[in-house]
Amino acid sequence: MSRTSSTARVALVAICVLAACDSNTGNLTVDLETDFIAGVEFTSVRVEVTEGAFASDAPLPNAIETVAGVARFVPGRRVGELRGLLLGDHLVRVRLLDALGVVLVTRLVRVQLRDSYALTVVVTRDCAGITCPEPGDEPALTTCLRGHCADPICADAEVATCPTVQCTASTDCVATSACVRPLCAEGACLQLADDSACAADERCDVTLGCVLRPGVEGDASLPDAGAGDACPPAELGCTNETDDDCDGLVDCEDPDCFDVTCDDSLLCTTRDRCGAGTCTGLALPCDDLVPCTVDACEEGMGCTHTASDALCTDMPGGTCDAVLGCQYPTCTPATCAPIDGCDAATCSGATCVHASTCTAAQTCCGGACRATSCDDGNPCTDDSFSTTTCACVHTNNSVTCNDGNACTTPDRCSAGRCTGPARSCDDSNTCTTDAYSTSTGCTHASRAAGTSCGGGNVCCSGACVSLATRAHCGSCGATCSSSRSCVTVPGRSGVYTCTCGANSECQGEGFGGMATCYSGYCDCQCAAASPTTCGGQCSSSASCHELSGHNYCQY
Repeated sequence: MSRTSSTARVALVAICVLAACDSNTGNLTVDLETDFIAGVEFTSVRVEVTEGAFASDAPLPNAIETVAGVARFVPGRRVGELRGLLLGDHLVRVRLLDALGVVLVTRLVRVQLRDSYALTVVVTRDCAGITCPEPGDEPALTTCLRGHCADPICADAEVATCPTVQCTASTDCVATSACVRPLCAEGACLQLADDSACAADERCDVTLGCVLRPGVEGDASLPDAGAGDACPPAELGCTNETDDDCDGLVDCEDPDCFDVTCDDSLLCTTRDRCGAGTCTGLALPCDDLVPCTVDACEEGMGCTHTASDALCTDMPGGTCDAVLGCQYPTCTPATCAPIDGCDAATCSGATCVHASTCTAAQTCCGGACRATSCDDGNPCTDDSFSTTTCACVHTNNSVTCNDGNACTTPDRCSAGRCTGPARSCDDSNTCTTDAYSTSTGCTHASRAAGTSCGGGNVCCSGACVSLATRAHCGSCGATCSSSRSCVTVPGRSGVYTCTCGANSECQGEGFGGMATCYSGYCDCQCAAASPTTCGGQCSSSASCHELSGHNYCQY
């Protein structure tokens, strides 16, 4: 197996957090369980999720990075929580990083997100340094599970194509040293260092067993009865290429040198420090702050800054000066052209100046200056300019308005026109003719005297009255004095006249001057055939009707 990167086993438990279940999205939580030592072998954990495959080793924008601290990761600890992921197939990448940000171990697992999921990622030492797929493996075997390359879909031991489980109980696991306490976790053996199994001045090394703690002196300065001094308890230097403490590990290979300054002999790295058994540095910054140079670092040369004319795109003909940046040619009509029909381009020295050709009442739309005033003079339309069609839009409204006709009210816009119902002047009087005049307003003209207004009554001076009363006896205005009565004319049912005692009582009270008192009733005198006005002897356009024995006024 090649030993450049590593992955670990993942146990997947599907749960649905009721408060978060959604028809389209779900949540993903990730816990880590590992026997790598937090704060010594790794200092942070990075969790990433993608819907397809990871295109590179670069962190994704959604990456969650958690500081490991010094706490144990057995049982598992929460290292990530991603909310609102679209339901479906997702690939999860979990990485352990050392103090320099170098990836110590990686694990891939494919998840079918149907609601919300909780992942417990178990990272074991038997996957340390394994790069998958190995030569001869299927391309799909891209991650390590229980010391073997496997497909990221492997989450359960029952899957036939996945590596066999290592244990079903902790007693199935073999300790790598006397001070190690094996633990079976999801079918994989974890080697947990137990410092309590060592002396007070010792710690448990998973491979070497109990070793002196860093900083604790051994017998290197004491004589050994002629046998010479023993090896010191820890490395005396991390760049002397010497196994000072006789543990078979030199310089950065020895855990004693963890996070100690070193030199990786590379010109393109800086801040080199020991970590994960090697000396590693950060990339040397080479940005010269010149936008048109391509900055890089080459071993043996250091930082390089290559000018690229292709990065000068503000104007045609631009060239890159490695010191001054982009340089452009002097302005010419060929390089200074209008952008569209709304633009005027002129050279001002070496600068191309653009100015709008549109007036204050215009806007540029569709590459041309267009008037934005769209008032059509109709109060029943809302007028606007559409930047989509570059034309005026007149939308009908329903606001109040004035149609200029005083005979209608109230006026309101409808279908783009101002209109209103006819104004009402009805005074509820059957003896008037109602009308509306733009000069005088509502008018109520009295109907002709004697016009029937129902119930046997007639109109008199615009009022509906009975002709059987002393005020209007037989005709409008024929008035009987208080000493007389209004009675039916003898021999003529429904015809009324005043009672009298002398001719003078019948003259000047709605009767003509020729009226007489005949047999106790006021009569008009009509020599001609009936009916006739008889010289106006009857009031209010009534006619004198001849009746045997009497003449009476009637309409």
